Amino acid sequence: MNFRVTGVLLVVLAVLGSYLYFTFIFGKEEKEEALLPKDVRPWFYFCEDQQIRGLDVAYFGRTLSFVRDDSRVWHFDGPDGPLVDTYSGNEEQGIKGSSFSGVPFLAGGARSKRVFEEVQQTESLEFYGLKDPKVSFTMKLYPQEQYKDSPCTEAQYTVRLGTTTPDGVQTYAQMEGYPQIFLVDHTWGETVARVVTEPPYPPATPRPTPGGLSPAL
Repeated sequence: MNFRVTGVLLVVLAVLGSYLYFTFIFGKEEKEEALLPKDVRPWFYFCEDQQIRGLDVAYFGRTLSFVRDDSRVWHFDGPDGPLVDTYSGNEEQGIKGSSFSGVPFLAGGARSKRVFEEVQQTESLEFYGLKDPKVSFTMKLYPQEQYKDSPCTEAQYTVRLGTTTPDGVQTYAQMEGYPQIFLVDHTWGETVARVVTEPPYPPATPRPTPGGLSPAL
């Protein structure tokens, strides 16, 4: 076999090897990552939801504030403000819960498929809708010393949620002051934003419960 034929065969084998790697190994890794259960994907961030003493939620320029009092009861604007309806709903009776139900838990953290990019330039933030985000919220926290298992040591954190990905499934997200951009499920931010579009004021009339009518708050 002459050297020319041998050289051609080596090139063919190199190309074939590269194809097999990217098709079966690299492609397999991508598929496996996509199939990971949500509970083993990395965190965008995580704080103990019980550590949250206040929430300021902004949606398209409108902001509502929620604060816990000394008894850890939620109020609008401050500890002496109107009570927040935290009713969780009743599936058996088809009664929808308050828009605030579960929001402190959601605000405590979200998982992300991956870190999408690290940016600091204003132009890049604008591209992802993070310069003037449609949704943002600020968590004000009790001192971390009271929550030894919580990694959140600062007094407050602000989360910004930008535009959705082209497929409409994920939203670009960023913690203010950090360069990383994450991809989070679009429903996460939409659920938090509901406290602005559907303010959780107490009902004017009693709700039905299995034991009868519950008093209005």
